[in-house]
Amino acid sequence: MPIDDADSVRLKVEKCFSLLGFTRSEKVKRHYFLSDSVNQIMPDSTHGGTEVDEAFINMVKAMLYENVYGIVRRVFSSRSSPELGCLIPYECLDGVFLYYLALPFDDDVRKFKLDNFKSKHEPTTSQAKLIDDLIDSKDALNNEPMR
Repeated sequence: MPIDDADSVRLKVEKCFSLLGFTRSEKVKRHYFLSDSVNQIMPDSTHGGTEVDEAFINMVKAMLYENVYGIVRRVFSSRSSPELGCLIPYECLDGVFLYYLALPFDDDVRKFKLDNFKSKHEPTTSQAKLIDDLIDSKDALNNEPMR
Protein backbone atom coordinates (compact mmCIF):
# COMPACT_ATOMS: atom_id res chain seq x y z
CA MET A 1 0.00 0.00 0.00
CA PRO A 2 1.67 3.29 -1.09
CA ILE A 3 2.21 6.05 1.46
CA ASP A 4 0.48 9.30 0.59
CA ASP A 5 2.89 12.25 0.37
CA ALA A 6 0.71 14.41 2.63
CA ASP A 7 0.69 11.70 5.31
CA SER A 8 4.46 11.24 5.15
CA VAL A 9 5.22 14.90 5.89
CA ARG A 10 2.42 15.39 8.41
CA LEU A 11 3.52 15.93 12.01
CA LYS A 12 2.64 12.91 14.14
CA VAL A 13 1.12 14.12 17.42
CA GLU A 14 -0.85 12.61 20.28
CA LYS A 15 -3.45 14.30 22.42
CA CYS A 16 -1.66 16.01 25.33
CA PHE A 17 -1.58 18.90 27.75
CA SER A 18 1.94 19.15 29.18
CA LEU A 19 3.59 21.82 31.28
CA LEU A 20 6.81 23.01 29.64
CA GLY A 21 7.88 25.42 32.37
CA PHE A 22 7.23 28.73 34.07
CA THR A 23 7.98 32.34 33.15
CA ARG A 24 7.57 35.69 34.85
CA SER A 25 4.13 37.16 34.23
CA GLU A 26 5.52 40.41 32.84
CA LYS A 27 7.18 38.48 29.98
CA VAL A 28 3.80 37.37 28.63
CA LYS A 29 2.34 40.48 27.04
CA ARG A 30 -1.43 40.80 26.73
CA HIS A 31 -1.23 41.33 22.96
CA TYR A 32 0.30 37.83 22.61
CA PHE A 33 -2.99 36.12 23.52
CA LEU A 34 -4.53 34.46 20.46
CA SER A 35 -7.66 32.95 21.93
CA ASP A 36 -11.09 34.33 21.29
CA SER A 37 -12.14 32.41 24.38
CA VAL A 38 -10.67 31.52 27.76
CA ASN A 39 -10.67 28.07 29.32
CA GLN A 40 -10.81 27.58 33.06
CA ILE A 41 -8.85 24.68 34.55
CA MET A 42 -9.85 23.21 37.90
CA PRO A 43 -8.98 19.92 39.60
CA ASP A 44 -11.37 17.01 39.16
CA SER A 45 -11.84 15.64 42.68
CA THR A 46 -13.94 12.72 41.53
CA HIS A 47 -11.02 11.04 39.76
CA GLY A 48 -7.96 12.30 41.65
CA GLY A 49 -9.08 12.65 45.23
CA THR A 50 -7.94 15.14 47.83
CA GLU A 51 -4.23 14.68 47.04
CA VAL A 52 -4.75 16.00 43.52
CA ASP A 53 -6.82 18.92 44.82
CA GLU A 54 -4.16 19.79 47.38
CA ALA A 55 -1.33 19.58 44.83
CA PHE A 56 -3.26 21.75 42.36
CA ILE A 57 -4.11 24.38 45.00
CA ASN A 58 -0.50 24.50 46.22
CA MET A 59 0.82 24.88 42.66
CA VAL A 60 -1.61 27.74 41.87
CA LYS A 61 -0.83 29.52 45.15
CA ALA A 62 2.93 29.14 44.49
CA MET A 63 2.42 30.60 40.99
CA LEU A 64 0.55 33.56 42.50
CA TYR A 65 3.24 34.06 45.17
CA GLU A 66 6.09 33.90 42.65
CA ASN A 67 4.14 35.94 40.05
CA VAL A 68 4.71 33.40 37.27
CA TYR A 69 2.64 31.89 34.45
CA GLY A 70 2.83 28.33 33.20
CA ILE A 71 3.74 27.65 29.58
CA VAL A 72 2.07 24.52 28.18
CA ARG A 73 1.92 22.47 25.01
CA ARG A 74 -1.60 21.45 24.06
CA VAL A 75 -2.75 19.05 21.38
CA PHE A 76 -6.53 18.82 21.30
CA SER A 77 -6.65 15.60 19.25
CA SER A 78 -4.34 13.47 17.12
CA ARG A 79 -5.61 15.31 14.02
CA SER A 80 -4.96 18.84 15.33
CA SER A 81 -1.77 20.88 15.37
CA PRO A 82 0.19 21.52 18.58
CA GLU A 83 -0.62 24.76 20.34
CA LEU A 84 1.46 26.80 22.77
CA GLY A 85 -0.50 28.14 25.72
CA CYS A 86 -0.31 30.12 28.92
CA LEU A 87 -1.73 29.18 32.33
CA ILE A 88 -2.64 32.21 34.43
CA PRO A 89 -3.30 31.57 38.14
CA TYR A 90 -6.36 33.11 39.76
CA GLU A 91 -7.74 33.03 43.29
CA CYS A 92 -11.26 34.01 44.33
CA LEU A 93 -13.78 33.17 47.05
CA ASP A 94 -14.79 29.98 45.21
CA GLY A 95 -11.22 28.66 45.25
CA VAL A 96 -8.21 28.67 42.97
CA PHE A 97 -8.01 27.83 39.30
CA LEU A 98 -6.02 28.52 36.13
CA TYR A 99 -7.00 30.38 32.99
CA TYR A 100 -5.74 28.91 29.72
CA LEU A 101 -5.04 31.17 26.72
CA ALA A 102 -3.32 30.27 23.45
CA LEU A 103 0.01 31.93 22.63
CA PRO A 104 1.67 32.45 19.24
CA PHE A 105 4.78 30.62 18.07
CA ASP A 106 7.66 32.89 17.06
CA ASP A 107 6.72 32.52 13.37
CA ASP A 108 3.22 33.85 14.13
CA VAL A 109 4.42 37.15 15.61
CA ARG A 110 4.61 39.91 12.99
CA LYS A 111 6.99 42.79 13.53
CA PHE A 112 6.02 46.00 11.70
CA LYS A 113 8.21 49.06 11.34
CA LEU A 114 5.91 52.10 11.45
CA ASP A 115 6.75 55.72 10.73
CA ASN A 116 6.62 58.28 13.51
CA PHE A 117 2.99 59.43 13.32
CA LYS A 118 3.43 62.63 15.33
CA SER A 119 6.18 64.24 13.25
CA LYS A 120 4.53 63.37 9.95
CA HIS A 121 1.02 64.58 10.78
CA GLU A 122 1.60 67.52 13.12
CA PRO A 123 -1.11 70.15 12.47
CA THR A 124 -0.07 73.65 11.46
CA THR A 125 -0.88 76.62 13.71
CA SER A 126 -3.83 77.65 11.53
CA GLN A 127 -5.21 74.06 11.50
CA ALA A 128 -4.94 73.86 15.30
CA LYS A 129 -6.77 77.23 15.62
CA LEU A 130 -9.56 76.00 13.31
CA ILE A 131 -10.04 72.88 15.45
CA ASP A 132 -10.12 75.01 18.64
CA ASP A 133 -12.73 77.31 17.05
CA LEU A 134 -14.82 74.29 15.99
CA ILE A 135 -14.76 72.86 19.52
CA ASP A 136 -15.65 76.24 21.02
CA SER A 137 -18.61 76.65 18.64
CA LYS A 138 -19.89 73.13 19.48
CA ASP A 139 -19.54 73.86 23.20
CA ALA A 140 -21.52 77.09 22.73
CA LEU A 141 -24.30 75.15 20.94
CA ASN A 142 -24.46 72.58 23.72
CA ASN A 143 -24.68 75.25 26.41
CA GLU A 144 -27.65 77.09 24.82
CA PRO A 145 -30.98 76.50 26.55
CA MET A 146 -33.42 74.19 24.76
CA ARG A 147 -36.56 75.84 23.27
